[in-house]
Amino acid sequence: MSRQKPSFLFACLLLLFSFSPDSKAADNLLEDATFGQYEEGKAPGSPWKVKMGGEEAQIVRQSPPLDEVSQDWVRFVDRDQDVKVYMRAPVPEVKKGTLDFKLHFPEGTGTLFVYLVGETSELDNDNVLEFKVLESSGNVYIGAHRNRKLISFKSNSSPILDVSIEFEATPAGEAIAVYLKENGQRNLVHRETFPGGGAVKEIAVGTDTTTAQTEAYLGDLTLTPR
Repeated sequence: MSRQKPSFLFACLLLLFSFSPDSKAADNLLEDATFGQYEEGKAPGSPWKVKMGGEEAQIVRQSPPLDEVSQDWVRFVDRDQDVKVYMRAPVPEVKKGTLDFKLHFPEGTGTLFVYLVGETSELDNDNVLEFKVLESSGNVYIGAHRNRKLISFKSNSSPILDVSIEFEATPAGEAIAVYLKENGQRNLVHRETFPGGGAVKEIAVGTDTTTAQTEAYLGDLTLTPR
């Protein structure tokens, strides 16, 4: 019987590794929740649970009117100060990962939050990670479990905020690092460890009733373990 050549065996191992569950292609925990799969102009479907409030408070699948953007965007329109619109989806439990997303505010104003929610799924009370853009200020709140830090967050070269956030539950608390991707670079904006922390089990995105009106786009949302 002839022996297999080492090069052939090596090629087989590479092929096997490429289809393993740990490969990069399988890393996005929101793969089943990508926005491009939903009908344009309609609210995202399962696994998202969407809360809206009529024509003045909606979330629909729609990309911003900009060049070179994907179809994986949703548009938030909230012109009813008495209503908060938001969407939520479960994710496989993760304690250490990276959350990436893009934001666009066509009117240059609005308030939008992106939360990673923990064990109890209590929005605003059990957020392992909090990122909240504040109305027309160029600032965001970043933090965990209602412990927040106000930081400056602006893009000087693009109408799109390209955000990347690393998070990790540590004995000292939730370690968070916020990056702004701009001009082909990933620039650190803020790094801090906040009290609390824990496992992420859900993601939530929405508006705020303290703001008179918001129009915002969220796109290219991914959550990957590290």
